[in-house]
Amino acid sequence: MRLAYRQFHDQSAVAVATLVAMAEFGLLEFDPAKRGQELVIHGLIQEGVYRGERGACLSRAWLHMLRSGLSVAARQDGKRAIAIQERLRVFEPEAEYHLVRDLGVEASPPVNLSEDLAGGARLILVQLQMWNARLAMHPLLLRADEGLFVMNPFTGRDEEVTRQHLSLNIASPVRAGPRQFAGGMYLDTGIALRVIER
Repeated sequence: MRLAYRQFHDQSAVAVATLVAMAEFGLLEFDPAKRGQELVIHGLIQEGVYRGERGACLSRAWLHMLRSGLSVAARQDGKRAIAIQERLRVFEPEAEYHLVRDLGVEASPPVNLSEDLAGGARLILVQLQMWNARLAMHPLLLRADEGLFVMNPFTGRDEEVTRQHLSLNIASPVRAGPRQFAGGMYLDTGIALRVIER
């Protein structure tokens, strides 16, 4: 079962990805026609001032899914993190890329699409919207279901993508900047959360 849902506001995208993943695994039900249902989860995972360039909200979503009975593991491309840091410093010499450290995923293996989507797993692909040295993290929910489908909380749509298009997004050079993918202009961080039933 695949669902799609549109975020109520920019800060609740992580909550939407969490809500939809949990619903697809049968851990909760919601009506996709009613807006704002992710705000309950958002209230649980958001603390203090929202910072879209940091990983605190996603880290708490990870814990929320674990506590709900799902197995969650990180995937991370270390070379991509270094390239993102270097790109930021072209525009602002003191800029820091915090996402990898915030999530505690430094030693995680990179995404392997064939293995990581096996067994009905979902991947929360962590994307960036990027304006020079300013970042905003945005999750996309990827599933394999007789094809590859990406649910984007911003558009509220579930879009079929080819393996080639997905691979190009994941491997696109950081220096080229954001590219069109799944309804938005995104730069892949090389970070993903693999979510599956225990």
